Amino acid sequence: MFTREHLLDSVWDIDYDGSDRAVDLVVKRVRKALENWSSNEGEIRTMHRLGYQFYVNDK
Repeated sequence: MFTREHLLDSVWDIDYDGSDRAVDLVVKRVRKALENWSSNEGEIRTMHRLGYQFYVNDK
């Protein structure tokens, strides 16, 4: 699981002055790009008030 703060620090840099909601917009765009990818294979899950989790199904 990745918090918004962790993603901001890792991707944008510690000195990022924008809103942490920018992460939500990027995740939305990634989900759209992966729309044709089967949800049976995996998905990006929102962990309410915590962050995001990339879940991959084990088969």
